[in-house]
Amino acid sequence: MTSKPYDVQTKSLESVVLVNLDVHLWSGSKRLKKASLVATNPEFSKLPPETLATLGGTKMIDPRELAPASNLKREAQKLLSESGLPFMKGMAIPNHRWPEVWRELVRIQGDFSDAREALYNKFNSSIESWRNDPANAGWSHLIREIPTAEEVHAKMSFGFYPVRVAAPSDDP
Repeated sequence: MTSKPYDVQTKSLESVVLVNLDVHLWSGSKRLKKASLVATNPEFSKLPPETLATLGGTKMIDPRELAPASNLKREAQKLLSESGLPFMKGMAIPNHRWPEVWRELVRIQGDFSDAREALYNKFNSSIESWRNDPANAGWSHLIREIPTAEEVHAKMSFGFYPVRVAAPSDDP
Protein backbone atom coordinates (compact mmCIF):
# COMPACT_ATOMS: atom_id res chain seq x y z
CA MET A 1 0.00 0.00 0.00
CA THR A 2 1.42 3.39 -0.95
CA SER A 3 0.69 6.42 1.13
CA LYS A 4 -0.74 9.62 -0.24
CA PRO A 5 1.20 12.86 0.24
CA TYR A 6 -1.43 14.19 2.64
CA ASP A 7 -1.56 11.05 4.79
CA VAL A 8 -0.79 11.96 8.39
CA GLN A 9 0.60 9.53 10.91
CA THR A 10 -1.40 9.83 14.11
CA LYS A 11 0.80 10.10 17.17
CA SER A 12 -0.57 10.75 20.62
CA LEU A 13 0.38 14.00 22.24
CA GLU A 14 -2.05 13.52 25.11
CA SER A 15 0.79 12.92 27.54
CA VAL A 16 2.49 16.31 27.07
CA VAL A 17 1.84 20.00 27.54
CA LEU A 18 3.47 22.35 25.04
CA VAL A 19 4.76 25.51 26.75
CA ASN A 20 5.86 28.68 25.00
CA LEU A 21 7.63 31.45 26.86
CA ASP A 22 6.85 35.04 25.91
CA VAL A 23 9.36 37.24 27.72
CA HIS A 24 10.23 40.79 26.69
CA LEU A 25 13.17 42.69 28.16
CA TRP A 26 14.56 46.19 27.71
CA SER A 27 18.15 46.11 26.49
CA GLY A 28 19.13 49.39 28.14
CA SER A 29 21.16 50.24 25.05
CA LYS A 30 20.75 52.24 21.91
CA ARG A 31 22.73 52.56 18.74
CA LEU A 32 25.77 54.81 19.00
CA LYS A 33 25.88 57.40 16.24
CA LYS A 34 28.97 58.97 14.77
CA ALA A 35 27.49 62.47 15.12
CA SER A 36 27.23 62.00 18.88
CA LEU A 37 30.95 61.25 19.10
CA VAL A 38 32.01 64.00 16.70
CA ALA A 39 30.06 66.64 18.67
CA THR A 40 32.63 66.57 21.48
CA ASN A 41 35.56 64.92 19.71
CA PRO A 42 36.12 66.19 16.13
CA GLU A 43 38.88 63.59 15.58
CA PHE A 44 36.13 60.96 15.30
CA SER A 45 34.97 62.54 12.03
CA LYS A 46 37.51 60.36 10.22
CA LEU A 47 35.83 57.10 11.24
CA PRO A 48 34.88 54.73 8.40
CA PRO A 49 31.33 54.97 6.99
CA GLU A 50 28.57 52.91 8.65
CA THR A 51 28.33 50.77 5.52
CA LEU A 52 31.78 49.46 6.48
CA ALA A 53 31.79 49.51 10.26
CA THR A 54 29.39 50.23 13.08
CA LEU A 55 30.15 51.82 16.39
CA GLY A 56 28.02 49.50 18.48
CA GLY A 57 25.80 50.83 21.22
CA THR A 58 25.57 53.12 24.18
CA LYS A 59 24.50 51.72 27.53
CA MET A 60 21.91 54.07 28.97
CA ILE A 61 21.81 52.36 32.37
CA ASP A 62 24.11 50.18 34.41
CA PRO A 63 23.61 46.64 33.04
CA ARG A 64 23.47 45.32 36.62
CA GLU A 65 20.11 47.10 36.98
CA LEU A 66 18.68 44.94 34.18
CA ALA A 67 20.28 41.67 35.30
CA PRO A 68 17.48 40.45 37.61
CA ALA A 69 14.92 40.30 34.76
CA SER A 70 17.43 38.72 32.36
CA ASN A 71 18.40 36.13 34.97
CA LEU A 72 14.74 35.20 35.51
CA LYS A 73 14.22 34.73 31.78
CA ARG A 74 17.24 32.40 31.70
CA GLU A 75 15.94 30.56 34.78
CA ALA A 76 12.60 29.91 33.04
CA GLN A 77 14.35 28.75 29.86
CA LYS A 78 16.56 26.40 31.88
CA LEU A 79 13.56 25.03 33.79
CA LEU A 80 11.77 24.20 30.55
CA SER A 81 14.84 22.71 28.86
CA GLU A 82 15.51 20.47 31.87
CA SER A 83 11.86 19.41 32.08
CA GLY A 84 11.00 18.56 28.50
CA LEU A 85 11.98 18.44 24.86
CA PRO A 86 11.87 21.11 22.14
CA PHE A 87 8.70 20.87 20.07
CA MET A 88 7.06 23.37 17.71
CA LYS A 89 9.08 26.39 18.97
CA GLY A 90 8.18 25.52 22.54
CA MET A 91 8.91 22.81 25.04
CA ALA A 92 6.92 19.59 25.36
CA ILE A 93 6.59 18.88 29.07
CA PRO A 94 5.39 15.42 30.20
CA ASN A 95 2.07 15.56 32.06
CA HIS A 96 3.58 14.15 35.25
CA ARG A 97 6.10 17.06 35.38
CA TRP A 98 3.65 19.80 34.39
CA PRO A 99 2.27 20.70 37.87
CA GLU A 100 5.77 21.27 39.24
CA VAL A 101 6.86 23.21 36.14
CA TRP A 102 3.70 25.33 36.27
CA ARG A 103 4.32 26.24 39.94
CA GLU A 104 7.90 27.24 39.16
CA LEU A 105 6.86 29.32 36.13
CA VAL A 106 4.26 31.13 38.23
CA ARG A 107 6.93 31.83 40.88
CA ILE A 108 9.38 33.10 38.26
CA GLN A 109 6.63 35.25 36.74
CA GLY A 110 6.00 36.81 40.17
CA ASP A 111 9.72 37.40 40.72
CA PHE A 112 9.93 38.99 37.25
CA SER A 113 7.03 41.29 38.12
CA ASP A 114 8.84 42.29 41.33
CA ALA A 115 12.08 42.97 39.41
CA ARG A 116 10.16 45.01 36.82
CA GLU A 117 8.53 47.10 39.56
CA ALA A 118 11.86 47.61 41.34
CA LEU A 119 13.43 48.87 38.10
CA TYR A 120 10.45 51.17 37.51
CA ASN A 121 10.69 52.62 41.02
CA LYS A 122 14.40 53.44 40.79
CA PHE A 123 14.61 54.05 37.02
CA ASN A 124 15.32 57.79 37.02
CA SER A 125 17.83 57.62 39.88
CA SER A 126 19.57 54.67 38.18
CA ILE A 127 19.91 56.63 34.93
CA GLU A 128 21.34 59.63 36.80
CA SER A 129 23.76 57.45 38.77
CA TRP A 130 24.97 55.92 35.50
CA ARG A 131 25.38 59.36 33.91
CA ASN A 132 27.31 60.62 36.94
CA ASP A 133 29.50 57.54 37.34
CA PRO A 134 33.16 58.65 37.24
CA ALA A 135 33.89 56.05 34.55
CA ASN A 136 31.37 57.79 32.29
CA ALA A 137 32.73 61.30 32.94
CA GLY A 138 32.91 63.29 29.75
CA TRP A 139 30.51 60.97 27.94
CA SER A 140 27.22 61.79 29.63
CA HIS A 141 26.08 63.55 26.43
CA LEU A 142 25.78 60.07 24.88
CA ILE A 143 23.26 59.04 27.55
CA ARG A 144 20.22 60.87 26.21
CA GLU A 145 16.93 60.24 24.46
CA ILE A 146 16.14 57.67 27.10
CA PRO A 147 12.65 56.21 27.19
CA THR A 148 10.58 57.07 30.23
CA ALA A 149 10.22 54.68 33.13
CA GLU A 150 6.63 54.09 31.98
CA GLU A 151 7.76 53.15 28.45
CA VAL A 152 10.36 50.71 29.75
CA HIS A 153 7.86 49.27 32.23
CA ALA A 154 5.38 48.69 29.39
CA LYS A 155 8.01 46.96 27.21
CA MET A 156 8.98 44.42 29.86
CA SER A 157 6.76 41.38 30.30
CA PHE A 158 6.85 37.73 31.26
CA GLY A 159 4.27 35.28 30.03
CA PHE A 160 4.00 31.59 29.32
CA TYR A 161 1.38 29.73 27.36
CA PRO A 162 0.62 26.07 27.99
CA VAL A 163 -1.34 24.28 25.25
CA ARG A 164 -2.31 20.78 24.27
CA VAL A 165 -1.59 19.74 20.70
CA ALA A 166 -3.62 17.21 18.73
CA ALA A 167 -2.94 15.71 15.33
CA PRO A 168 -5.41 16.60 12.57
CA SER A 169 -8.08 14.15 11.61
CA ASP A 170 -7.37 11.72 8.78
CA ASP A 171 -9.70 13.68 6.49
CA PRO A 172 -7.84 16.21 4.29
